[in-house]
Amino acid sequence: MDKHNEELTREELFTTMRDESGKLIRSNWALVGVTLLIGIVSMSIMLYVSHVQRSNDLKKESAALMFQLSNEFRNDKNSHLVYTIADNKEPILIQNGGEFTEEQLDNYLVRYELIYNAYKNNLISFDDLNIAFAFDIEMAYNNKEIQKMISIVRTQYKDDSIYGGFTKLGEMLK
Repeated sequence: MDKHNEELTREELFTTMRDESGKLIRSNWALVGVTLLIGIVSMSIMLYVSHVQRSNDLKKESAALMFQLSNEFRNDKNSHLVYTIADNKEPILIQNGGEFTEEQLDNYLVRYELIYNAYKNNLISFDDLNIAFAFDIEMAYNNKEIQKMISIVRTQYKDDSIYGGFTKLGEMLK
């Protein structure tokens, strides 16, 4: 009988060990699941914080670039042309009785091409673009003399994409 009790005890021991082992395995899988969940939540938080920081950095960079571009337009060399276009009361080009050459006007419009490319490539925000240049772009875009010059150049070179960035800005900001 001793042997029989010993076998029962052994069998009970194996059953108990198997049950305990199953509990331990389930417990380990639960810990793995919790650990993965914590990792996913932590990663999500880190990605969100990184996105917010990157967004703030882009806003700062956009503002700095817009400040530089604004200084490029509003300096001793270019201010008179900017104000003449904004005033829209007198001719711009020398051949029409104004003070500026086609080259000067072309350089002015090409700067807007560069600004459009910076905007299109997300280097500057729409808000910064709108605040810094909307009035100047709208005045230039609506200027009949500038529109005539653009039309002549596009016809001459058989290329409707010339001053395309300027045109897109004018359409966006009107």
